[in-house]
Amino acid sequence: MNRLFYIGNKLIKIIFYIFIFLTLYFALVSNNLLLKANKSTTFTYLILGLIVALIILYNYFLNIKKFFHFIFVEHKYITSIICFILSIIAQVIYVINFHPAVGFDAGAIHDAVLNPHNEELRGYFSLNSNNLPILLLEENLSKLFRNNSWFFYSVISIFFVDISALLNIWIIYLLNAKLTAVIIYIESIWLFSYPMAIIAYTDNWVLPLISLYVLLIVYSWKFRKNNFLMFFFAFLAGVCSILAYFLKPSGIIPMLGIIIYLLFSFLNNFSKSSLRKRIVTLLCLIVGMGMTLEIGNNLLRHQTYIPITWERKIPAIHFIQIGMTGNGGYNSATDNIIMGRLYTKKEKTDYSVKRIKKILQKKKLSYINFLVWKHGNNTSDGTFGWLGEGQFFKIKKKNNFKNIYQEFLFKSGKELNNFRYMVQLIWIIFLVFLAFSWKENFIWMQVFRLGMIGAFVFLLIFEGGRSRYLIQFLPILFLLTTLGFNSSIQTFKNMFTWKPLKK
Repeated sequence: MNRLFYIGNKLIKIIFYIFIFLTLYFALVSNNLLLKANKSTTFTYLILGLIVALIILYNYFLNIKKFFHFIFVEHKYITSIICFILSIIAQVIYVINFHPAVGFDAGAIHDAVLNPHNEELRGYFSLNSNNLPILLLEENLSKLFRNNSWFFYSVISIFFVDISALLNIWIIYLLNAKLTAVIIYIESIWLFSYPMAIIAYTDNWVLPLISLYVLLIVYSWKFRKNNFLMFFFAFLAGVCSILAYFLKPSGIIPMLGIIIYLLFSFLNNFSKSSLRKRIVTLLCLIVGMGMTLEIGNNLLRHQTYIPITWERKIPAIHFIQIGMTGNGGYNSATDNIIMGRLYTKKEKTDYSVKRIKKILQKKKLSYINFLVWKHGNNTSDGTFGWLGEGQFFKIKKKNNFKNIYQEFLFKSGKELNNFRYMVQLIWIIFLVFLAFSWKENFIWMQVFRLGMIGAFVFLLIFEGGRSRYLIQFLPILFLLTTLGFNSSIQTFKNMFTWKPLKK
């Protein structure tokens, strides 16, 4: 049994790093790295020049190296907290000056808050009932705060993103307190370079729930010598995972990875008492999930805010079908129109099954190449799909301060490509650290690796095609990068330290 456990752990690492190195490759060949701004790339060249200058100064001037070490290592906690606070301040300034109306699903949800009796919107939520929970959440928030503006929901969205970041920091503090500054640096850089934070949609709103159920599972593990607390935190984790599922169904995947690894760990040799604890923990987790699922489904079925026809709901297999064509994601309105015309679930399912069979018969073995390419589409874009879908942010308004944001973040902004370039560089650096952490074998690394394998496979099977769908899994990726940070640094040192040949 121990042998199987050992082989299984090796297999988890191999599969995970195949995915990560593919992601790194596609990130390196991304169009985001093509400098093609409308008028000039001066800003980018200045930033790149500054980075090169800092690297040279750090490596060849001892005093500069000591200064950086003093600031970012010896006083890492102070510096990292300052960076985090500055990133929050930047977000506040950003959202005050930049909170435009948004299209696609986020726009439909906002419209339904304002007018739930609109026939077209009732049809939309009948087909896309997975967006009903966020609609009800937005509606209740608008009642509580007496506000339903785009600015209000952008602020709420940023708040949820920041809460997730704080929970991730908390998790690392529990797992390895010495790495707390590292996760704060990572979260600070991400928050500062993540304009998608203003989008009031499930990608952002599910983040604190995913971070929270991971935190609760970690607490369950930390209190493994106290049966009551161990089981209690496992139960709460189950509750939170289903809340995440209601907000965004794929948000439960990291929890499924945790459950699978818990079952897989039964192959390892444990005492009978330890094995019983794990079984009871798993049962508490499942009970929490089952109770919440039952209560949540009942509440949704009996909600009266927006009347919908449940029989018209688009089946999950439809999203598998649209994930098999084009760039691996939504690429044509035709299938959505057909889903709207077909009334029953059986009719919709039969149509999708026929389409899937036809696609597989046509692609045959070339479908494997398609999946590799699709994985690149799913994960390579460091902007996480910014401006990649929907029709929004079209109009630029002349305002001295707002122009700074508009030039970098609007489709018509002349510095947009520079923004994409810089964010892509940040994403590549992040992926490099993640990719070179293979020597780290901490149990939670394996748990999170398995969770991310599940995420990558899910995105390959279902609708994907752009890295926006990766947002919900960023907490897991940030935790992995942080826990493997020291291992990555050591790997870099081993790879790039010159050693004289022995005589």
